[in-house]
Parts: sequence; structure tokens; C-alpha cells
Amino acid sequence: MNREIKFRGRMIDKRKWVYGDLVQDGNTKYIYCGTRRFKVIPKSIGQFTGKFDKENKRKVYEGDLYKIDWVIYEVKFVDNMFQLIKKTDYKSLNSKYIDGLSLDYIDSLGCEVMFIESF
Repeated sequence: MNREIKFRGRMIDKRKWVYGDLVQDGNTKYIYCGTRRFKVIPKSIGQFTGKFDKENKRKVYEGDLYKIDWVIYEVKFVDNMFQLIKKTDYKSLNSKYIDGLSLDYIDSLGCEVMFIESF
């Protein structure tokens, strides 16, 4: 299966999301949109997973947060695949991602998307 390789990141100066190709120049990371280049906050960068949210047809990116049955999950790349990881579990040093869910879960349910504006 081929999927679109695309990234997003939050611009440092305008704090808006930009989408395109990811390029690193030294310690600085940029998202290229056509011929324009935008310096982005490294922590905000996420890769498109190839999946779409069933409820509103939005592209699912690494770092997205989903609320499912009152539990918050984050899209993370773990064990060579994108998964939904309980937000409280992946930071634990002893976590083995036991509570990870397949991204297919997003396809089968209408999940509430949560966006964090803290970058």
C-alpha cells in the first residue's frame, strides 16, 4: 500500500500549522510547502499516518490526540507502526505500550479529535 509521505509542524513565529516536506538544516527543522520554507517547532512535527478520521475525514498525524470512551490517546510510531497510545502510558519508563490500539480503531469509530495548542 502506498501512502502520501507528508509532515506537519507549527511555525515558530506565527504559531500556525504548515503541511509539506520535512527538511533539517543543522539543528533547525523546516516544512517546505511548494517553494516556501517555514521554520517549525521540532516538538510539534508529526508525520501523516495514511489514515483518515471517520467522523470528520481529517488526516491523522503523529501526535494527534483522540478521546475514546473518556480516555485520551496519542498517535505514536511504536514497534514499526502507528498506534494509539494512552497518553499517560507512553511517558512511563516501564511502559511496554500494552494499551496501544490499532489506528484502524479510528476508521471504525467516530472518535473525538483533541488539539493541543501548547506548542
